[in-house]
Amino acid sequence: MANDCITSSHKEQGKDTTFSSEFYQVSFQELTLQIGEEKALEKVKMYQSSPYTEVEVVQTGLLLRSYQNRNNSLADVPISVFYDKVNGNQLGIKNTRVKKDLPLLDVVKLIEANTFKKRTATLRSIDKKMFSEENKLYKQSYFSYACFSGTFSYRSDASLIQHSKLICIDLDNLAQPDHIIRIIAEQADKEYIVLCFISPNGDGVKVLFYADDLCPDNQYSYYGAFSSYLAELCQIPVQSY
Repeated sequence: MANDCITSSHKEQGKDTTFSSEFYQVSFQELTLQIGEEKALEKVKMYQSSPYTEVEVVQTGLLLRSYQNRNNSLADVPISVFYDKVNGNQLGIKNTRVKKDLPLLDVVKLIEANTFKKRTATLRSIDKKMFSEENKLYKQSYFSYACFSGTFSYRSDASLIQHSKLICIDLDNLAQPDHIIRIIAEQADKEYIVLCFISPNGDGVKVLFYADDLCPDNQYSYYGAFSSYLAELCQIPVQSY
């Protein structure tokens, strides 16, 4: 619940980032005030269609959720992010105390930006099969960690302050993660999926779900249900908690 490192989903070439910056900068309510509800709905329809569904982030999640619940946009939900470097020391996963609570929107921007691009490329250059320990050590040392489940006073499940009603499902060891992203973007139920992105090593996908009644007491059950849903949708093994 309290461990998801932030990576970069940025592609080297061929990615149109104009639409994603517009998409994530405003809620549906703000967009309606700017251009009117009819044109805002046209924007929603456009972002659900190709080629927009073929990039790393599922583009409909935050915007449609904001439309369904205009007074409580998921973009503003606070998420604890624990820094990889503290007082000049590269701590990575060892940092369990120094953090900042950011709106989900800002965390998404970190994933899309170049902040961790170089480190992500370095990690993926360390062969995961041949040098598993080196790969693991680098990943644990050079990335910040986002706790998508909410805000925490300490990076542990027992230190949860406020639950976000979000849960991150990890799809690991995928032969074609880009293909899985495409399936999710085109076929998944967008009412529950907020976003998804390629994992740090490039061989997995992280999928963020939302449920109105999600809480620590039913987190395990929801993980199983959403994992089973993705397994059936993408024709992959069910992921364990």
